[in-house]
Amino acid sequence: MNTTRPSPSNLTVYFIAVLGALLILGVLVGAIHRYASPPPIGANRAQERHKNLAEMRNTDATLSHFGWVDQGKGFVRLPLSDAMNLTIKDYQNPDAAKKEIGARVDKLTFVPPPPPKAPEAPSKYE
Repeated sequence: MNTTRPSPSNLTVYFIAVLGALLILGVLVGAIHRYASPPPIGANRAQERHKNLAEMRNTDATLSHFGWVDQGKGFVRLPLSDAMNLTIKDYQNPDAAKKEIGARVDKLTFVPPPPPKAPEAPSKYE
């Protein structure tokens, strides 16, 4: 049996070796974690939500106020509540309402025909 105790210098070397190995292991684990971890989920979600909220509020503000759709043709934008009340009033007589809506659509989507082409010059063989 060995009854001799290790010298304090040997214990210090062992302690430093174990501490160095743990330090190297910690650095390697940190590097792997840094390079292998995915980006956080929803990193840009707050910005996207604020943008969508601003667009939604802008749309709501547009729908709740009067405004021109096409001033040249005389089409206006009505608030939704007023438009629903007018629709209910118009559909007391469904046939007339359908004809009026058809006339409005035709007026809004009317595309004038192209101007007539200039007559072509006669061929020199005619």
